Amino acid sequence: MTRDIVEYSNRCAPLVAGSVFSKTSLKLACCAGALVSAVVCTPTFAQDSASLGPFDLTLEGEADVLLASHSGYVHQDTPYFDAQVRLIAEAITEKGWRWGTRLGVEAQRDNGRRGSRLFLDEAGAARSGLISGYFSGKARDEGGAEAQLSIAQAYLKTPYGEVRVGPGEGAARLELEAMPGVFRLMRADQGLIDPSGLAGVTTRNTLSGFAPKVSVQTQRIFGFRFSGAYTPDGDQCGPQICTRDVDLDAVYDLALSFDYTLRPQDLRLSAGISASWGEIEDTGALYQDAWIYSAQGVLEHGTWAFGVAWLSTNDGLMQGRYDAYTASLTYGVGDWLYGLELAESDHSAWDMTSRSAQIGLSRWFDGGFLIGTGVAYTQNDFGVHSLKGDLTRETTQIFLETGLRF
Repeated sequence: MTRDIVEYSNRCAPLVAGSVFSKTSLKLACCAGALVSAVVCTPTFAQDSASLGPFDLTLEGEADVLLASHSGYVHQDTPYFDAQVRLIAEAITEKGWRWGTRLGVEAQRDNGRRGSRLFLDEAGAARSGLISGYFSGKARDEGGAEAQLSIAQAYLKTPYGEVRVGPGEGAARLELEAMPGVFRLMRADQGLIDPSGLAGVTTRNTLSGFAPKVSVQTQRIFGFRFSGAYTPDGDQCGPQICTRDVDLDAVYDLALSFDYTLRPQDLRLSAGISASWGEIEDTGALYQDAWIYSAQGVLEHGTWAFGVAWLSTNDGLMQGRYDAYTASLTYGVGDWLYGLELAESDHSAWDMTSRSAQIGLSRWFDGGFLIGTGVAYTQNDFGVHSLKGDLTRETTQIFLETGLRF
């Protein structure tokens, strides 16, 4: 079975079936197409590994630009962009053990969320959800471009598994791969960019985020693999995740995944579960120690891919139960990929239901360039007592996403 995955930040990219998204040696290029060059200029580099002493060096990354029709709920209009670059330096010992470092940076321009998902513009006490990212009772960040160090880990791979130390992904992000999707930036379930200003659904366990941690990942045995991570201090604020309003201390992550392929049937099944617990230094009257559980399953057959995911958490809040569900379907024909995504969540603290739906298509071109378009619908429904303004907020947007892989 042909299975193609565009991997970024250790499985944060969409699952892609039926097209050639392999990492190839690319000549120096700059912003393929007039659309990209008008917004961001990102070179691609040859992926043939260079050497530095005992280390083999590999450079990889992706850069994407998003244009979307206007939404009345954002501070910053399009264009938006996100670019990630990673450098891997690896050496091999006489025993065959691999060790080295992974360094990564991310630059992003979004609508002003600054890592938070939704500003509720609500009177009363200020509070922030650790997982949902909902926040209220404070002025909203006007946004703009920013950058952060997304990964800076030393690692050791042995026949038994891998150990990582430093800022990087938690156990859940290591074991639960991205859901099937057409785009990297635009997703019904926690896209990297939110042009609507209303996106409120996430099934990704991001409690420990990219904060410094120690993680252990076993080898896959009979299809199963286990990861665990310990994060001494979960405070962080970057383009994707921001917990600056809550003093989050130690975070503990556990995750288990299963991956098996029936090659004669051209069928692949993957699934994963995760659990995290976080300690808040000063819970007060609004917060409590956080817990989060999530699960997902992905089925691929030929050029079809279907996935479902679920997440439940107290969001670190008193009476803050948050539940989210998502499903996505993709179909590939040659270099074309078509997709449909549906997502919904409920949050008791704000008595709010959020829904997202998205349909789109994209095309891959030789040289690492891809372009796609779609339509996204986003809606928030509030309880009568929760909001001073409208009880329903919604927007429908047409968008265009283009990018490079190198």
